[in-house]
Amino acid sequence: MNEHDGGKPPAAWLDHLREAKHWERLIALAGKSLEIDPDDPVTHRHIAWAYALTDQPAKMWPHVEFLLNREPDGASSHHLAAVYYLDTQKHKRAWPHVQTLLQKYPNSATYHYLACLCALRDKKVPLARSHIEQARKLAPNWVPAAHLEIRMDAGRERKASDAWARIRRLEKTLSLDPRNADVLTSIGRVYLHELELPREAEHFFRQALIIEPLNKVRQACLLEAIRARSLLYRTLSLPVRAGRMVIANVRRRPASLILVVAVGHWLAFAAWVFGLGAVFTPCAKVYEWFVLFDAAQLAHLPRWLTPLASVFRWPLWLRISACFAPFIGLWLLVLHLTFHWSIVNALAVIGFVFGIHYAFVAAVVGLRKLRARIGRWQDRRRQQREAHLPAGQAAV
Repeated sequence: MNEHDGGKPPAAWLDHLREAKHWERLIALAGKSLEIDPDDPVTHRHIAWAYALTDQPAKMWPHVEFLLNREPDGASSHHLAAVYYLDTQKHKRAWPHVQTLLQKYPNSATYHYLACLCALRDKKVPLARSHIEQARKLAPNWVPAAHLEIRMDAGRERKASDAWARIRRLEKTLSLDPRNADVLTSIGRVYLHELELPREAEHFFRQALIIEPLNKVRQACLLEAIRARSLLYRTLSLPVRAGRMVIANVRRRPASLILVVAVGHWLAFAAWVFGLGAVFTPCAKVYEWFVLFDAAQLAHLPRWLTPLASVFRWPLWLRISACFAPFIGLWLLVLHLTFHWSIVNALAVIGFVFGIHYAFVAAVVGLRKLRARIGRWQDRRRQQREAHLPAGQAAV
């Protein structure tokens, strides 16, 4: 039978597409199969997994619901239901399905892994740790479990030497599956956020994108690493990043907003964010467009920028100078008209304000790099001490 003869596609084709991870083709073929036989549970399972693994949980549910009704005792039905509820941030509804799975299969590393995820979402860290430890015992070389255990340990590791040790653990895990994009991304994040090494981070993010080129999270990580290489961009984006950090902290801990207001710093901070942001943010956005273009992350320029396409092919320093000049000129004019300052005095004020913030960013980055270097030295010393310990004591 040919694929286009109008009949139901063979189940073997769906199996092959799932093994090859051709999710879009699997979804299309499974959809055709369901049009012919809408009550085939095998096809519903295939398409549900395809939607789960392409981050489309909303489209999973009709197929998960069908399987729960058709095969209420099937392990795959409960497994898919647990994945659906975890992906849609409904971890409390995932728990009954995970518990059902563990009752039937207490020695399944996969189901202990799911239980760990549920416990973490429920902020039951000791329970989560017991489940991930059980998963690791049952499947010592299973990469997702090893990766999750390392990520959990990161929550209680604050030293730079711990970050270097975590890099080694992640690289060891990566050796079990060199094409695991999640582990590659985790290594990149440690380099970027904890060790202040954006070029190394960029290398791992690019490797992850080779494996999953359409993954938006990994694309964002790559662009963050590229931008982090520039002190100029980090200075210009400082007000926006600081504002986002405070908003994120307030969302996690609403009581912190009351404390900020109580000590009287909130208005000053808001004035700094909006005042300095009005000057810095347009320049940061222009720089970001240039970086995006150079990194080939923009398929095309915004329509209103099309007439300026040739500008994007100038050397970066020339593009930045040409595009920053109008913003600087505008603020020189504003200061001159508002405070009657001369152009020289206004330029001196703008230069002083930028210089202070640039020096601050440079100092912070320098201290973070120094901390990372010291941490690397400490980690090597720890490795040397462990290498000279008697067998069996190094891991203690």
